Amino acid sequence: MTSYINDLNDIEYKILQFVSKHESVSKDDIIKAFPKVSSIEYHLKRLSEQRIEKGCSNEMIIRIDNTSYLLEEYERPEWVYSESKNLFSITDLGIVALHENSGLHRKNFRRSLSSSIKWVVGIIIATITAIATIITALVVAGFFD
Repeated sequence: MTSYINDLNDIEYKILQFVSKHESVSKDDIIKAFPKVSSIEYHLKRLSEQRIEKGCSNEMIIRIDNTSYLLEEYERPEWVYSESKNLFSITDLGIVALHENSGLHRKNFRRSLSSSIKWVVGIIIATITAIATIITALVVAGFFD
């Protein structure tokens, strides 16, 4: 397999998410779901690329389970030159990738939120300190007498 979970891009995660909501999805339905993406076929190929080993003859192959994110269905899966049915379903590896990606997004969101809160709290403290300093200076100058 040439892709790894860290190698997937945003559109590939979106494709995995879309396919995970269905038992089996046709290539046409996936293309319709992402009309602005012109390279869907490339992404489908990347996501469905399985590791294969040769069988007894050079014409026969063995597709290794869970070495791709999507499973592409073939008319005769045991033959090298088998015709694709253009149907895709998510594999266990694809589900793991989705879970890891959503966990990563949650972690990044929390980190970003924490940084934002620290920044806002810093601004509030600086503002209160500035106001207190101004009021103290005005009181010492006798402005309120």
